[in-house]
Amino acid sequence: MTGVDVVERTVEVDGRPVRILERGSGTVATVLLHGGMAGHGPWQGAADLWRPLMEAMAPRGRVIAIDLPGCGGSPIADAAELTIAGATERVGATLRALGIEVAVPVGHGEASLVALLLARRPPEGLSVGGVTVIAATGAAPTSDGVSPVVLLNPPSAQGAAARTRWELDRLSSSAAHVTDDIVAALARHADGAARASAAEALSHPEAAIRLTTDLLGAKMDFFAHCRDTGYDLPISILWGSHDPLLTVAHGDGLFALLSTTSEELDFNVLGRTGHLPFREDPRAVLRILEPFATRSTRRWEVAR
Repeated sequence: MTGVDVVERTVEVDGRPVRILERGSGTVATVLLHGGMAGHGPWQGAADLWRPLMEAMAPRGRVIAIDLPGCGGSPIADAAELTIAGATERVGATLRALGIEVAVPVGHGEASLVALLLARRPPEGLSVGGVTVIAATGAAPTSDGVSPVVLLNPPSAQGAAARTRWELDRLSSSAAHVTDDIVAALARHADGAARASAAEALSHPEAAIRLTTDLLGAKMDFFAHCRDTGYDLPISILWGSHDPLLTVAHGDGLFALLSTTSEELDFNVLGRTGHLPFREDPRAVLRILEPFATRSTRRWEVAR
């Protein structure tokens, strides 16, 4: 690895493969967690979504994008791995397997809850320096506790590539980032073993119900933690001004919930972007994310 190239590889974690994209080296890493978690949202993501951001990052430090359970190249054996707690445990175990000692997780969409839970309950040997959440549909307060949006009438009869392009178009303010490369990558995953393992787990009605209640339960647990304890590490919120899933007002509601945080807390609205601002305007995201990650890491070093 040259330290500047984005490399794809698979890591064995608890006897199962976890696919990652990786750039750089070291024991301190920015960790990118995609939205569209299997069973939790109206679309399904993968680490490939982060590639433009990874390629735009300064060629220093380490950055890791992880395929969450049931997505990309990370198959599951049981529906429990699709829960917020199960996904968090898999992320923590993956980082320990990669030799990471300090992480700054970046959680998008539903995975905002994974990033925030990892900050509260990191595995032994892993510290979390700070957390960034982007278009945080998982953590943001909503009227019914779960995402109110369903993507209706997808072109399923036209195949995975057409469906993928349709989904990304509707999640975005500008579809310029919906390139043939990302469409092909996500369409390939749609026909892969990880997606098949998630579909098999979710074919059982009790599993689908469990995941719906799991997302609600994880939200309520997060809200209670903010109310009763609060976070003691820096948190940064990024939101697209034209997010079609949740409005900026929901991001402001999340900021209010996190106001019990004792360290740095900021809320940034990115103009002319939708649910995928890190793809639609990666350089604008980096202007916020990179200095935040640097400050969070330095804070950990001083505290140590």
